[in-house]
Amino acid sequence: MRNIRVELNAGRPIFWMVCLAVVSVGFHACKSSQSSVDSNTKVEAPAEDDTYLLVVSFFSPGNGIDRDMKKKFEEYIASDYPALTYDKTAWGREGEVDFCIKGSQLSKSEKAAFVSGSKELLVSSSKVRISENAECKRKKN
Repeated sequence: MRNIRVELNAGRPIFWMVCLAVVSVGFHACKSSQSSVDSNTKVEAPAEDDTYLLVVSFFSPGNGIDRDMKKKFEEYIASDYPALTYDKTAWGREGEVDFCIKGSQLSKSEKAAFVSGSKELLVSSSKVRISENAECKRKKN
């Protein structure tokens, strides 16, 4: 019985050496992948003209978008801001759509009123995301 214990204890250093080797290889692989990135590569911020005053996303958590709210939002734009143009991009299978609004036709005070009015209208829906001064990510060129 004592000989078996000695053999098991003798195997422990081998186990720890194997573990150390695996960890070392893992760290080396991570270091290699990091160094392959060019140090002169710059991540560019979105250009100023890619920023939208408001991006309104109607999304579906699996049971469709809030169609009533989408209709109210379109009516709000048509009635209160008829000169306002926007990009409307459908992106999902359940009616998901983004409204990307630059607001270049509006004065500064009109922009502020439009944003606050939109938020006030849309805040009650759990299926709408509102982003200010954001990039329109799904915009089709």
